Amino acid sequence: RSSGPAVAGSRSHAMASELREVNSMLQAKVEEKREFVQTFIRSLEKALANNGHQDRQWLRKIIDPSDPCFQTLIKLLIRYKDFVSLRCVALRAVQIILRIATQMVPGSEPNVGMRCLKELAGEQLASEVFPEILCMAERSDEPHTASNAFLVLAELGPKALAPRLMTRLLDLFVALPERADDLVEVALRVHSWGGKSRDALLGTAVAHPGGKLLCEVLLQVINRADAHRRMRAVKVLAGCLLLPNSEDLLYTNDIRVLVEILLRELPNHARDAP
Repeated sequence: RSSGPAVAGSRSHAMASELREVNSMLQAKVEEKREFVQTFIRSLEKALANNGHQDRQWLRKIIDPSDPCFQTLIKLLIRYKDFVSLRCVALRAVQIILRIATQMVPGSEPNVGMRCLKELAGEQLASEVFPEILCMAERSDEPHTASNAFLVLAELGPKALAPRLMTRLLDLFVALPERADDLVEVALRVHSWGGKSRDALLGTAVAHPGGKLLCEVLLQVINRADAHRRMRAVKVLAGCLLLPNSEDLLYTNDIRVLVEILLRELPNHARDAP
């Protein structure tokens, strides 16, 4: 009888040790997968930057539904719910592949990204992963994951990135100012969809503390981006400033920057109606 507690304690200790070993092995496995996906992302970015013949061929292979790469990334998002770093890089890879796929669809409409998701992942996996991506976007305790989830939703289109999510998007500008350059791309995409999506973005920006940060980044886009993105940023900023109660939307320094931009650019575009 006296040996009972000792035996039980020994077994408990052995089980705890075994669990630690299993967890350690799982962590190592997850880290290996994360590094692999990170390397894959660098390969994608390099191929997009080089844009050579072989690069384009490889990218076309990646967006072929018969290639298992995209489905593997989707499965990582579904199966490894407790591993933030792995899900972050997997979301980033999914977003890049969706962007490539949608750009190769001629004359595509805003929701083509959702169609590409279903074609590349298959109906079953797409139906499983979409609620997961939405859940990640809305989680306040994992802002980095949420930020990457918003990038994916922006690729999927207005049916995926509903107007009700604009408050959460502006929350992320406040929570992650270092990710503002990425988040502003989501805002530009939302504005381009028009309709309820645009109205929700502009109205939320004027009423939300994150609106000031959004406008600060928009001014940076207007100051240095390519012509297409500059024009979209101008439209977003102008749309915000046209709304009631937008008088305090810009910081004082940003007002000075805006005036400098207007003084510089208006004479250059005096004969350009748009």
